[in-house]
Amino acid sequence: MNFNRQKNQQSTQVTDTTNEYIPSFDEYRRVCYYPSSWHTQISRIFLLDCDLFVLSEQRRFSFSVITQKYERDSRSQLTLLHSSDKHLCFQIAHETRPLKTCWIFFERNRDTVRRLQVADMHLDYFLGINDGCREGGNSECVHDAPFISLVLPLMKHNARYITDHGNDLQASISSHYDYTYHSVQRKYRDYVYWSECQGIKLALNAVLVYASDDDHNSLYVLPFGMAQESELMLLRAFRTREGRDILAEFRVLRGIQYSERL
Repeated sequence: MNFNRQKNQQSTQVTDTTNEYIPSFDEYRRVCYYPSSWHTQISRIFLLDCDLFVLSEQRRFSFSVITQKYERDSRSQLTLLHSSDKHLCFQIAHETRPLKTCWIFFERNRDTVRRLQVADMHLDYFLGINDGCREGGNSECVHDAPFISLVLPLMKHNARYITDHGNDLQASISSHYDYTYHSVQRKYRDYVYWSECQGIKLALNAVLVYASDDDHNSLYVLPFGMAQESELMLLRAFRTREGRDILAEFRVLRGIQYSERL
């Protein structure tokens, strides 16, 4: 089994032999990894500018759960390529967008990261939203150093890192809605993960916030430091349907020297 794009192939039930082969991602340009994804809003991530989505989740769910949610809310069609007790692989076809592929592995996040490492994968997006460390179901926060230190070396320079929480990334956690520029700046901060004398910096780029405490229907993107174009509005369903407190987008800056430490 590998990750190569498969065309004109009917859905099949296969034996999961993924561990016996080194997956190949050669045909894919832009890649998103979403650990502890569950299924509630994963259809929304397919709007991101990627052609390969790799997800990991220990709790298994069926392909029909995804199709029922996705095809009802979009003009896309999902086609199951193959599946087993340990994975799902399907394609997302949209009338105006390029073909996309999604692999979901039903295993520990660390096991999926290992797959990416073996495949020498380089990520354009990392999504750490609703990972279960606060809600239950995940014993290890995907933003804490023991896990994220495995993922960051796989991320490209200037990749997007999107989250709704994170101990290292949050200077403070407020229990009330206060989304002025300076309030959010106090809540979220740039952070550098160090390995020996070099680091990888997460630089705050934008946050997706409500217009006011009284208006939870209007969302807008509040830009920060780098002020590069944000894709947070594509993920607004995590705010409107999942009720996440806030979404923040960071840019991954590689090669930070120790002299540039915060």
